[in-house]
Amino acid sequence: FRFGYLKTSGVMALDQETASQVRDLLQRNVLSIHHDAAVQGLAVSGCAKAASLLDKCQFNLGREMWTRVITASKQLEQTLLRLFDGEQELDRQVWRRATMLGHVYSAMASLAMNDPSAVLRSLDSGFIVGGPIELVEAATTVMDATKDNPISDSVVSSTVSIKPPAQLPSLESPLQRIAAEDVEAYLATHSDVPVIVTGLQSTWAATKEWVSPDTMVARFGMRVVPVEVGVWPSLQEAFMSLQDFFQQHLFAPTATDDTDADAAQQVAYLAQHNLFEQIPQLKHAISPPSACTAHGQQLRETNVWWGTKGTKTPLHFDTYPNFLAQVAGYKYVRLFAPEESSQLYPYSTATSISGASDEPQTPTASVEAAARVHKYAGKGNVSQVQDVRNPDTKRFPLFSQTPFMEGILGPGDTLYMPREYWHYVEGLSTSMSVNFWFDGE
Repeated sequence: FRFGYLKTSGVMALDQETASQVRDLLQRNVLSIHHDAAVQGLAVSGCAKAASLLDKCQFNLGREMWTRVITASKQLEQTLLRLFDGEQELDRQVWRRATMLGHVYSAMASLAMNDPSAVLRSLDSGFIVGGPIELVEAATTVMDATKDNPISDSVVSSTVSIKPPAQLPSLESPLQRIAAEDVEAYLATHSDVPVIVTGLQSTWAATKEWVSPDTMVARFGMRVVPVEVGVWPSLQEAFMSLQDFFQQHLFAPTATDDTDADAAQQVAYLAQHNLFEQIPQLKHAISPPSACTAHGQQLRETNVWWGTKGTKTPLHFDTYPNFLAQVAGYKYVRLFAPEESSQLYPYSTATSISGASDEPQTPTASVEAAARVHKYAGKGNVSQVQDVRNPDTKRFPLFSQTPFMEGILGPGDTLYMPREYWHYVEGLSTSMSVNFWFDGE
């Protein structure tokens, strides 16, 4: 497979009315509200240089020195990254607010320079680091104003076939499977038992649109997303355009066949990201299972999990029941009941991580340390066991004795997981999934 649509940066321009609307929204609802508080927070934290750079962004913007605004915002971002990674303690909220404002100032300058692609990149980056919903509103306005140039619904391409692995893992304790029409009846009596539901997404537009890379790149390629590069716990998070993510990782030439390209292909994962909030134009392509809102229940959060072969979500549990819907590709899942927690070696606040020690481990380790290496860590909800399918029995002697359920998710399959059920997920191929957390029994 090769991309036919390689660029999204053709002649794009915003009309004056749209640019003015976006500029007023950002000035009134973001900059005017957050600038002074961010400068004060940086000053109190002893970050005088960052505070000065933020004021410089404002100063240059007021004098319509657009390139100087962008230069100052880049210097601010670099300064804040050094502070965040360094020894100086900086409150996370202060860091997020200041970083977000730097991206917004850059977006304002790009608006004045009539560069919608740069505006979208800056707005996305600001939202990802914790910016307010107004950044999404501004980005949506820009997208709507440029949808025919070149982000066009008329751009179409053939779909990509993601082949299943030549050799699927053998299953010792396979999960039960039920049809979509039986899911609500099943949950009425078995809400505490995981199950694979078949056919829930049979009407989703995502099953065709998302595996049409030319179409996705043409419409959304300039949008920026947070991608995990590598495998837990050795992860690095990078911001990249959806075009780069699709072309260099998800649908790279060797990514969708069954060749052994592991050495050449870097594992990359757009994981646990609410892309539908960031890009509302994608919402039409999915539909939450009706069980998420039946009997007064409420849908809590929807995330995408798009990744290459080799992605691994560490063994952990969530506090809400969950539907994991497989749109494309294949994943292996293994689940453990909540009552097995004591044998799964969860991180806790009791002791520190023992690193690569060969000594047998007690089922505890530092949750704070876990939080530093991955966002899944919480209050003891992440297991220390990294290789679930081939555990180190010397370090984790109880783990291999623990009963589990497992399954293979293919296109059209949806895994239901009760709250607090431990689960491990591994990408067997290029894979595109969506999860729905909801209130349950």
